[in-house]
Amino acid sequence: MSHSDNKIFLFNRLSAVSKKVIITGYAWIFCSGKTTIFEFANTRSAEIPRKILGEEKLEVFLVVDRYAGYNKINCAIQYCHSHLDRTVEDLDMEFSEEIEVQNFVSVLHPLLCSAIKLRNEKISNKLFYSKAENIKNKIIEIIESPSKHLGIKIFKLSLKKMNIVFIIGQKTEMFRQITINRSVKSDLLL
Repeated sequence: MSHSDNKIFLFNRLSAVSKKVIITGYAWIFCSGKTTIFEFANTRSAEIPRKILGEEKLEVFLVVDRYAGYNKINCAIQYCHSHLDRTVEDLDMEFSEEIEVQNFVSVLHPLLCSAIKLRNEKISNKLFYSKAENIKNKIIEIIESPSKHLGIKIFKLSLKKMNIVFIIGQKTEMFRQITINRSVKSDLLL
């Protein structure tokens, strides 16, 4: 299990003539259960994750925001549930008058919130996996349900096109089977 993210950073530096110079770039972070790598670069190019993670097939899944630069990494991809939820909220705001969008959001948003919160529940592993499986199945059901609205179709297509993993449980035709270690702490994971 791995996680990757990148953020913009600013460094202030005084030049030799005492003028302030601002250097901008990106701070990349790659984490696993045992290792954390920080990479500071002046680019957000897909070359950075490829440089760090390599070209070989990885037997891990990578939890990422929806930045397309990760899509070329040779491993299973899991979009961060918080980022997915923000995209669903954006859809809601953009099409606030559309009944189909409102119905879609009213079902998917609470499921994504439940997925995010589940990891912190003080429950047995058996109950955790049961609840997680239930949430995952409901998410898959809504993602696989037919839609007429173009915004919903585009959102669903982006998940299907990437063969996005909803971490846990059984394999379906659309989603790869992945098992998780509940002890890994991240607000990005189910």
